[in-house]
Order: sequence, then C-alpha cells, then structure tokens
Amino acid sequence: MFDQKGQTSGNTKTVFCNTQETYLMYEMCVITDLIMKNLRNGVFIKFTPEQMQEKINEFVAASNGLYNAIDSMNSLTKLKLRKPRQLEKMSKNLKITESLVKKILFPTVNNGNEE
Repeated sequence: MFDQKGQTSGNTKTVFCNTQETYLMYEMCVITDLIMKNLRNGVFIKFTPEQMQEKINEFVAASNGLYNAIDSMNSLTKLKLRKPRQLEKMSKNLKITESLVKKILFPTVNNGNEE
C-alpha cells in the first residue's frame, strides 16, 4: 500500500488478481485504506467521533453484505471458506442489524428522497 506521499507502508501484502472481480476488490481496498486512514486521523480535528463511528458502522454493514453475497455465490462451488477474522472482530464491536445492511445495500428512493 502507498500513502498520500507515495511511500510504502510497513503493512503490505501481495495480491494476485485472477479475475476482473478480484481486481475490482483490490482497487476498492486501496481506496478504503486511504479513506479509513484519513477518517481515523481526522477524529477531533475535522469531524466528531460519532460521525466517524457512523461511517465505520455503514462500512462494516456493507462488508457483511458483501461477504453474504460471496458466501451465496459459493453455494455453487462448495469451497470451504471462513468469514474474514477482521470482519468478525469488527462486527462484534458494532451493532449490525439486518435492516442496516439492507438500507445500505438496497437504498430505496421515494420522490427523489432516500428513506
């Protein structure tokens, strides 16, 4: 991973992308890393902890939804998978409800206003 100055961090991994879908996930990972780093560094300066926590809650709910979609696709391949450890840890620390996951993944639009 590279920081805003183009320097590599000490926490790097090599990722092999064999499909368009995994390359998409890699690109999203890079963006997410940069945003989360800035969110965490901006606490108390740019925005409140409550604002940050709300966005992290949304991210974890969306991540759970994505994992559920991946797990559903895996019902065809029958590969032995485990839920990512970090997702399990983050989910335990947050109150993730099915309604929050649905709200984030399937927002409804009514008269131009999101519900």
